[in-house]
Amino acid sequence: MKKIEIVTSHNITVVYNLATVMQRVLSSIIDLAVVGLYMIVISMLTGGISFLYYVLIFPVIILYHFLFEVFNNGQSIGKMAMKLKVVTLKGRSPTIVDLFLRWIFRTIDVAMSLGTLAILFVASSSRSQRVGDILAETSVISLQSEQIIELQDL
Repeated sequence: MKKIEIVTSHNITVVYNLATVMQRVLSSIIDLAVVGLYMIVISMLTGGISFLYYVLIFPVIILYHFLFEVFNNGQSIGKMAMKLKVVTLKGRSPTIVDLFLRWIFRTIDVAMSLGTLAILFVASSSRSQRVGDILAETSVISLQSEQIIELQDL
């Protein structure tokens, strides 16, 4: 598993496991399922295709990742389920500008290429970054610890 070293503002080096391609794909599938479920519920509540349906659906489809990552400390529902998080390469939480850059380039990385471009970049870059991550200087890390400490070890 790839790792990344981030030096904090206090000159402390923290080592994180980078999210794998599969973890990121599964996270995206979970997010798609959440948006799909939302669309079904709204469709049933509005009685199908109507102006209200479009007003309630399109903003959610377009802004889902950006808003969740802004208000949820770098995590969408899929990232929370997979225990992933967006962090900057400088050891700080991503700013709204960082997350906005990631979100803007998501249309190229994910939407326009059906995820192919994002998968290629994540698989081939040393820090498992897609284009939006490279430009925003962010990466997605795994919050799962690979060490298991038992009472006997202490």
